[in-house]
Amino acid sequence: AVVTLAQACVEFRGMARLDRDNPALVSDLQSLLQSDDGDAVVVARGDKVLRAHCLILQARSPVLRAQLSSPMEEGRSKSVRMDADEDEARIFLQFLYTGRLLPADLTTMDRILRLAELADFYAVAGLPDALAEDEPLEVLSTLIAGQVQDREDAAAYCAQLLSVLPHKEIEHVIYDSLVLRWGENVFPALCAAVAVGSPILRQRCIAVIGGVVSRLEPSQQHVLQPTPASPIVTSVELSRESLEKLSSDYSPAVVMRAMLDLVRAVVDNLKVEVENPSFRLWNVPQQALLRDMAGLIDTVQEVAQGTDERPAPKPLTASASTLSLDHAAEISDLRQSLHEAEERALASSSDAASAKAQAARANAAAAEADQRARAAERTAEEARRGEA
Repeated sequence: AVVTLAQACVEFRGMARLDRDNPALVSDLQSLLQSDDGDAVVVARGDKVLRAHCLILQARSPVLRAQLSSPMEEGRSKSVRMDADEDEARIFLQFLYTGRLLPADLTTMDRILRLAELADFYAVAGLPDALAEDEPLEVLSTLIAGQVQDREDAAAYCAQLLSVLPHKEIEHVIYDSLVLRWGENVFPALCAAVAVGSPILRQRCIAVIGGVVSRLEPSQQHVLQPTPASPIVTSVELSRESLEKLSSDYSPAVVMRAMLDLVRAVVDNLKVEVENPSFRLWNVPQQALLRDMAGLIDTVQEVAQGTDERPAPKPLTASASTLSLDHAAEISDLRQSLHEAEERALASSSDAASAKAQAARANAAAAEADQRARAAERTAEEARRGEA
């Protein structure tokens, strides 16, 4: 029977997905690549020539299939130019043949990202799957940790990595390397989570915000404040300058969505504390926080209006491009929640003040009673001495 090219494509792709269960297949394809007797030529930068086989290249990549079967020079000569250095081209060809990446070849994050670019350009699937194998994933984890450490744009960098290497295991590795600290990078990370559609990073950010709020105590200054005199809106990561930069890096719609998530997380955690009678959360700093939350929504809307005429940045994912600034119903609901929470805060503060005044009066009465008792004891003692 004659096997058509289309059938070969389907069968080859199917085998590539099963390579971990077919070590002999991987070994044979590796030997085929190294045989240097291919009928196709791949020319890397610097005119470095690598030989390959037309059928495999065409089966793995629709772009290479179009190039090698065209009536143009590439098709006639079976020669394609690849925008990669010799090592990158060699590793990419090995991936095309075997569906695998060798840990020894993954020397830098730049190289991995170049391979991802090649896979995207040639429409070759499976690179993230190959990176998520045990040994490559271990190397990738080490490389990412080295890159993320001490980066000011760590959250944005992680989001960019995930946009080009979408895979659940890689997502965990990326975000395990990202240390979230309120006042430094939580809100930028939340924007990144919205931009790439990462529920894992979003939940981690929400958990940090909730943890900060839930640790508040009446006697403390608000821990969301950098200084006692500085409200939350002047925190570095929520400053107007930071919001404008994030709107420019992602889009105003992404920042608005992230801000609504942040406000909702604060309100929800404050509600939990109010319902727990063992906590006395509400005081002046908490009232300021609630007003700040409403102010932050206003600030994001103002920033969005100021960026309307700027060219929109390219979204990291398709889901980010569908976000809208029109959250009127949700904003109205949040504002109502903030208003109700502030009313409860005021009532609770009044109750606390009343209880404090009552306690002070009780203490004063106790002190006065103690003085009277001492005076009575002295009088009795003097009377006993007089009788003696």
